[in-house]
Amino acid sequence: FNDKHLGFRWDDALHMVNTARQHQIPLMAGSSLPVTWRYPAVELPIGDGVRDALVVGHSTSESYLFHALEALQCIVERRHGGETGVKAVRALRGPEILAAEKRGEWSRELLKSALGAIDASTENLTAQIAQSGTVFFAIEYRDGLRATAAMIPGAEGPMPPLYSCQLAVAVKRDAAARPFACWLKTPGIPFRHFGQLLRGFERMLRTTSPVYPVERTLLTTGVLDRLLQSLYLHKGARLETQELAIRYTPTQWGFA
Repeated sequence: FNDKHLGFRWDDALHMVNTARQHQIPLMAGSSLPVTWRYPAVELPIGDGVRDALVVGHSTSESYLFHALEALQCIVERRHGGETGVKAVRALRGPEILAAEKRGEWSRELLKSALGAIDASTENLTAQIAQSGTVFFAIEYRDGLRATAAMIPGAEGPMPPLYSCQLAVAVKRDAAARPFACWLKTPGIPFRHFGQLLRGFERMLRTTSPVYPVERTLLTTGVLDRLLQSLYLHKGARLETQELAIRYTPTQWGFA
């Protein structure tokens, strides 16, 4: 089991997965966010119609952005047609964020729903977005789904003791007029969400079969790499990601 992303470089991550396949080594990886507690405790049905998605967080650091991508992916991978991969990504800052909203590339309704799920403030959203540390990461999936990782400093609800990720995901569904939103909660001490990772790892040791696909984390690792390249190396340019045409089927392994 490889905790968090498979590596900071896409080439390393792909090498790890290909080597495991070559030698028939069971491999799991990823964040604790997909298996932690959710409020409300609802799982979207496999095959659900998802038209738009957004995850909200408070930090653009590599580690927190990865957790946000895993939180997003474990929900949108259940959409109709299954996962087919990501076509392009882009990092947005300053006026570009609001310009992208006008183009319909992200939804303020979803942002408010996600913030509401963690009891964070939805007042003066435009001012929050205009903060110098705010970055919106845009993800274009190959099947047409658009998703956003909205990383806004201070976008936090009442903080539990010590360690916690304040992350929430909101999606627009074909079957519902209002967005679905949930908080993926990682408790503080004694860090019980890590026990959920161990539960899946133990099952793999007993059966030699991963309880959820490593391809999820291969995809989020590649998206993370390209998003940070867009942000730091390419001044927010849109980067096409043909290498991330990763297909996989989600399992029914549940959350806490």
